[in-house]
Amino acid sequence: MKKILLFACGLFLFGMASNAQSTDTASHGNRPRMERRGPGGRGPMMMGPNKELAKKLNLTDDQQTKLKAINEDFRKQADGIKGNTSLTDDQKKEAFRDLFKKNREAQNAVYTDEQKEIIKKDMQERRAHRGDRKGGRPGGDNQQTESQS
Repeated sequence: MKKILLFACGLFLFGMASNAQSTDTASHGNRPRMERRGPGGRGPMMMGPNKELAKKLNLTDDQQTKLKAINEDFRKQADGIKGNTSLTDDQKKEAFRDLFKKNREAQNAVYTDEQKEIIKKDMQERRAHRGDRKGGRPGGDNQQTESQS
């Protein structure tokens, strides 16, 4: 009787463990990699203000159209860099750095002085909110300054 009871408990535990494993895999396997998605739900949203900031900026229709065109051009160029197999990883990094800089300059040309101030304040608030978190982004300035000290 004890053997049957032990066998039943073992079978039950084995079933629970295998069920928990398959449920965990299924729930994470279909989840999108990044929660913020670009227009049409495809690809990550790489540049541009978030929704709260966009409300604060009170962008005109003309500004929205220009920013959308800038971001679409950015996306095409970024895809070109990613797909360029003749570039090394370091060359791609440098190309992305230049692309981000050009994109930021193009966006700043669209904003008014008041909107630039709002963006600047928002960035300062975000930095303050992050606080003294160590590490930052991989390859970012935080790691370079920490490794030099």
